[in-house]
Amino acid sequence: MKDLAEQGWQSLIEQINVGVVLVDADLKVLRWNRYLEVHSGIASRDVVDTRLPDRFPEIDQVWLAQKVRCVFMLKGYAFSSWRERPYLFKLELHRPLFGEPEVMRQDVTFIPVCRPSSSEVESVAIVLTNAQEAFHYQTALAASVSELQSAYETLRTEVAAREAMESELRRVHHLDALGRLAGGIAHEINTPLQFTTDGVAFVEESLGGLLGAVDKYARAASAEGTPDDNGQGQSEAISKSEQEDLEYFKEATPQAIRTIKEGLERMTKIVQSMKDFAREESTDKTDVDINAAIENAIAVAHSGFAATADLSTELGPVPPVRCDVGAFKLTMLNLIVNAAHAIEDAAAGSGTRGKIRITSRTDGSAVEITVSDDGCGIPEPVRAKIFNPFFTTKDVGRGSGQGLALAYSTIVKQHGGQLTFETEVGKGTTFIVRLPLAGDRPPAAAAVVAAPARRSVAP
Repeated sequence: MKDLAEQGWQSLIEQINVGVVLVDADLKVLRWNRYLEVHSGIASRDVVDTRLPDRFPEIDQVWLAQKVRCVFMLKGYAFSSWRERPYLFKLELHRPLFGEPEVMRQDVTFIPVCRPSSSEVESVAIVLTNAQEAFHYQTALAASVSELQSAYETLRTEVAAREAMESELRRVHHLDALGRLAGGIAHEINTPLQFTTDGVAFVEESLGGLLGAVDKYARAASAEGTPDDNGQGQSEAISKSEQEDLEYFKEATPQAIRTIKEGLERMTKIVQSMKDFAREESTDKTDVDINAAIENAIAVAHSGFAATADLSTELGPVPPVRCDVGAFKLTMLNLIVNAAHAIEDAAAGSGTRGKIRITSRTDGSAVEITVSDDGCGIPEPVRAKIFNPFFTTKDVGRGSGQGLALAYSTIVKQHGGQLTFETEVGKGTTFIVRLPLAGDRPPAAAAVVAAPARRSVAP
């Protein structure tokens, strides 16, 4: 029975599809199986009873001796991966017509072989497993990782370039928007400037009359003495019509001064709004008073809608929102100007005035801002394209196709918010901006498809 088991074990070693070499403590070969004969081209009789390092000098003798000694001492397995040591025996897998032959990478396991009915180790079976497939997989994986890293670096460079381009485009659009409104803003300033100039001219005239009266009064007082309480001396020096003029100047001059102050305040507000809007803003996010930013955008855009629409606001109490204030102001300007253009298109020279309504409110963890108009609405075929860069339905010179695209980029991509719209042809459109209060959450899913129903746009 023992001989049969021995024969079965010997047959298994010969037929198994791995290399097996049996060595003793001195590294003398006791067995060399058929797998090794086939792949090395060396017959078993030429290897058995020789020391393995003597027959194969390419093997690191110190390393091999340490591995075998470790198995004898610890009576346990030892292992060496092809990653640590590519091969034990330099076995060629094939002989190519050109180039170097491919050498088999090998995983090597050292297995203790004990005496029958004993725990004493009498030899060590060195088992070689072909790891060439794992080697090719690892090599391909490393190449893929390298390729992915290269692609990632390229993509990161492209993203950085695109972000820089978007930043530059936003700045250019910012200046372009101011340029388009410059003529109207000049008119905005001209009106208070005109009545301020008129007020100054009136004050100058009244001041001349007052100074003339004072001069006459002084001369009369010098010639006749101080006038009595009934003003007899004054009536002799100043005519009745001059007295009436003095009364008029006395009543009208304070009003003229108030008019001058009002005109100066209006011009100061317009200039300050322009200055705040045109200032180079940092792209860093700060806590922003949303309602103040909306008011600033309205002041700058006033000349763009004043001739065609009345604008009303319903700005509720909202907490500060962490955002890029310059980008947000530009977004509001784009939405207001877009609403004014929609009203102009709907009016089509009829002279009727439209309505723009802006609201703000807190809605859960976000602030919601709406910009509504009663203009022409957005036709069904173009609704899916309105946020696309350079897409516009306006005439050349009236729209660049960048306003809504930049608004979408600012709200959705830069601030992780939402920009949606509700529209009805012939009734108007409402754009809905939602900004997370935190201001730094990842972008929400883009929602740009118009809802079938829409909220009322009437103030």
